[in-house]
Amino acid sequence: MPVKHTVKRVDGTRSFVEATLNRNELWEAQTPQVFRKDVLLNAYAMLEADVQAGVFTDEAAMVEQCGYRVRILRGDYKNIKITTEEDMIIARAFLQEGD
Repeated sequence: MPVKHTVKRVDGTRSFVEATLNRNELWEAQTPQVFRKDVLLNAYAMLEADVQAGVFTDEAAMVEQCGYRVRILRGDYKNIKITTEEDMIIARAFLQEGD
């Protein structure tokens, strides 16, 4: 989904802003991510050690690293990643909308 927030790149100490990124060029990745089976299996095979080391945060990053072009499709802002208690509150609110 297109990024809504202003995004800052910070220095290695996470103390100072190095740049404000252009929000018009940034998208949030969502799951599920879909690839042709042969492309995904090839990426896993080529990058097995890095995958095992946890280098990649998603399949798209692996596929990109292998030289494939990854197409962006618009998702839904309600398709949220649940990692914090605040995310659970939002998810519950979305579920209650359906009642």
